[in-house]
Amino acid sequence: MTKYGTIVCIGLLAIPTLAHAADTYVAQAGDFSPPNPSPGNVVTWKPGTPGAVTGLIFDTNAFTSVIDASAAAGEGDTVFIAAGVYAESETISIGAVARTFIGDGPGQTILDGGLARRVFSFSVGSVGTIRDLTIRRGSGTVSGGIRSGGPVLVVTNVHFDSNVAVTAESGGGAINFAGIPPGSSMVVEGCLFSNNSAPSADAGGINHQGGNVTVVNTTFSGNPNLAIRSTGGSLKLTQCTFFNNTGGAFDSSEIPDVVNGSDVTLHNSLVLDSYVAPSVTSNGTNFLATDTIGAGDRSYANTSASVSADVIETILADNGGLTATHKLVSGSPAIDAGTNLDAVDAGNNPLLTDQRGAGFPRISVGVVDIGAFEVPVVPALTLSIVAASISENGGTTTATVSRNTGTVGNLTVALSSDDTSGATVPASATIPDGQTSANFTVTAVDDALVDGTQTVTVTATGGGFADDTDTVDVTDDDVPALTVSIAATSGISENGGTTT
Repeated sequence: MTKYGTIVCIGLLAIPTLAHAADTYVAQAGDFSPPNPSPGNVVTWKPGTPGAVTGLIFDTNAFTSVIDASAAAGEGDTVFIAAGVYAESETISIGAVARTFIGDGPGQTILDGGLARRVFSFSVGSVGTIRDLTIRRGSGTVSGGIRSGGPVLVVTNVHFDSNVAVTAESGGGAINFAGIPPGSSMVVEGCLFSNNSAPSADAGGINHQGGNVTVVNTTFSGNPNLAIRSTGGSLKLTQCTFFNNTGGAFDSSEIPDVVNGSDVTLHNSLVLDSYVAPSVTSNGTNFLATDTIGAGDRSYANTSASVSADVIETILADNGGLTATHKLVSGSPAIDAGTNLDAVDAGNNPLLTDQRGAGFPRISVGVVDIGAFEVPVVPALTLSIVAASISENGGTTTATVSRNTGTVGNLTVALSSDDTSGATVPASATIPDGQTSANFTVTAVDDALVDGTQTVTVTATGGGFADDTDTVDVTDDDVPALTVSIAATSGISENGGTTT
């Protein structure tokens, strides 16, 4: 049993756990069981779900307020927040402790500042982790969403929407990370920043003043200011998408010195906005609208793309998964144009998904795409017949049917010939578990007719994969011949006899 009050699985049975003593749980009053509890009542959090937690005491480790739940949590413990909209009466403030906040997903768990208060404030000395929720309409000096002094802030699968930094004080509408203690770091992964704002010289998305900041699999779209402002430390952007941020993508011109040889590092990122960075290192597989940095970078100047719509769908949309994305359009120069070795998280582990999360592989067809969105592979079969032609006089050839994705489990593929008088195939072929292909035999049929060369089409179908076909010519081994038949069988007289 884990200490976090999630689930213990015995065989196929999911059993709700008892809560860990210091973790706390938040839900709307009517969503507990029993609903609308009073202090001291024993309740179940998220009743009737696989994540249900029993044995909680309302107002001790179960709450309707995130602020109260955080205050009751212990050092290094977690505040679990069920789906719902939570408009706290004041900022959720965390001192110099380790604290984790986990929601039910962006768009499900929503922390709303009502444009009246900042949502989160982490003191210097804090280790903060926030994941799987939406932070919206926060408002405050320096930042409306999250303000952190460091040394550690980790933000995963969060949608920052319409947060505001209200005064020009190194502001970041969504996040301000001061990174004061030496060695401070912030990691942002799988997030969406949209419509966050700050005074004109500041950043609508992120402002960081120190420490090492890593942003991975994240989209900055439609923020009416600069997306990221860096005034200290270093910034690494991997598999990110920047589009329609009025003030540009990033500005590191105020960093007083160069850290590790560069103040900004770009890996497999899609930058369709302008940027200001005196020192930028590129892995050579980025797309930058205005110019190129590395030898292999792409831009409008060296591809067929001339406007953003040639690269992405310009409307931020629900393309599946946890947060909205800009889908790559068909033929986009960002497709299959990245570097696989650089598609890694902050710990240099290979990325398993794109920004959207589970079910959306980061590399779908051999080579990673540039940006936060990966074009999904369409499951399809490929059929290839070795010989271009075979003789109907005992001719055979080998054919191969392949699948382009997924090798788990046997895949039975139905086979058919459109002319069984010319060539036959087995009824099916099975691609074995762990394999991508299987072979079968195409056999010519001797029809004893003078019909010339016949083209036979073989089709492979099934398993939820797109069909495929291939053809083989069956050459004729019969030749034209004359047949003479004499009607009289007993002979005819030499004295003028005839027969037909």
